[in-house]
Amino acid sequence: MKYFSYIFLFMILMMNHVQAQNNLLLSDDFWSAQPDLNQVKQAVTNGNNPSAQNNRGFDATTYAILNNADVSIIDFLLQQDGNSVDKKTHDGRIYLLWAGSKGNIPLIEYLIEKGSDVMAVEDKGNNLVTYTAVRGVTNPAVYTTFKQHGIPLSIQNTKGAHALLLLAPAVKQVADLNFLLKEKDIQLTDTDKDGNNIFLYTATSGNIPMLKDLIQHKINPLHENLQKENAMFFAAQGQKRSFNNIEVFEFLKSIGVPTRVSNKNNETPLHKLASRNNHISIYEFFINQGVDANQKDKNGNPAIFYAVQGNNNSVAKFLLNDFQNINETNAYGETLMTKAIAGGNADIFDALIQKNMDLKHLNQKGESYLYPLFQFYNPQNQKFFEKAFNVFKNAGISASSAQLSLFHIAVEKNSLFLLHKAQKISQDINQKNEKGLSPLQLAAMQVDDVQFMKDLIVFGADKNVRTDFDESVLDLASENEKLQGQDLTFLN
Repeated sequence: MKYFSYIFLFMILMMNHVQAQNNLLLSDDFWSAQPDLNQVKQAVTNGNNPSAQNNRGFDATTYAILNNADVSIIDFLLQQDGNSVDKKTHDGRIYLLWAGSKGNIPLIEYLIEKGSDVMAVEDKGNNLVTYTAVRGVTNPAVYTTFKQHGIPLSIQNTKGAHALLLLAPAVKQVADLNFLLKEKDIQLTDTDKDGNNIFLYTATSGNIPMLKDLIQHKINPLHENLQKENAMFFAAQGQKRSFNNIEVFEFLKSIGVPTRVSNKNNETPLHKLASRNNHISIYEFFINQGVDANQKDKNGNPAIFYAVQGNNNSVAKFLLNDFQNINETNAYGETLMTKAIAGGNADIFDALIQKNMDLKHLNQKGESYLYPLFQFYNPQNQKFFEKAFNVFKNAGISASSAQLSLFHIAVEKNSLFLLHKAQKISQDINQKNEKGLSPLQLAAMQVDDVQFMKDLIVFGADKNVRTDFDESVLDLASENEKLQGQDLTFLN
């Protein structure tokens, strides 16, 4: 059955993950200590796999590049089985892109000489030139190296952005980009496919000196992209590893950039801020400018939903003070409580309880809060689970979904803990899910411990139930490779 092929693949991946955890060559500490070639060779001799990848797709060669290892070490690693020059790693990046991101000219030259694909594109749509720019490499000599190998500096990523746009947030003045502006296909007024110009790109970093210089070069600071987003949105968005402070927004306001704005998704800058930026003064700034903190985006989410979802608790509590309807739902029937449960956020959970939130809410599928509580459970948030479970149970919350029971979720998550919690909630233990399977049938197909089935039967599950193909529970369990060798006679 295709299902069991997926289970087998999962087991292989888990075995690889365990092996990766014990691999010295996948330790950032090992590489940050700047080992020499002999130490790396010794690590391989000691049985550490030089081609293995961790669960994020990083391998030894990638770590070596990111820690500026000598080219001789990279050369040695590429000689090992499983390390081709264009091997794909994290986010589908080949080694050449990592070398570009470090501005490592000798390594770039080496990898190109070894035949690396200079036009490779990673999973997020960047090529060698644009990924180097995204990573803030400002050394013109790096880009000259690319050009010498026939790579046009005007090459765009899949979003239509070239290096000029992507590098602008990292420089202090337009003159720092002159080496790119000399290219005939690159202009300071260029935009990407979404209509984002260089001023919008620069706003993400809050780079005020560059923003001022762009204005001096006649770039329109009031420019809006095709989504009707101005620089306020981009400053609110920030960058992957940083977000902006109040001075950036005050500067944009001082040059006339509107603050009370909505994009085509009906988002305000507060929606962009809420998941990460914890500077309360910025929220106060926008609210004082007339921005409605309760405005919903096209999916029915006010900004506070993103704050709770991002566990940005100080902001969530600030916005909660003036939140109009504590039981507000989005287009999917989710509430603030749903978001708090998904994130295991005990702080916001308590705040919502204190606000007397309606705990008997049902989403569009007719599911109570017990469903996301079970679905987002993991052993690390067990303390939160116990607390929320008791609150919901004491409030008389039911499990009444027409599509699945809490028992199904417990089986899917392979959790005996959840199975026993589900038994404490009144529900039909023989209810079938959308695939026509009862919890016992599902357990027979996928669990690795017969105790699941034994407990379900004790709880009242019908072991005589049959599938639409007239398969018994015993038939299903017998086909489950993970149960091979275990006694199944109790299913007779």
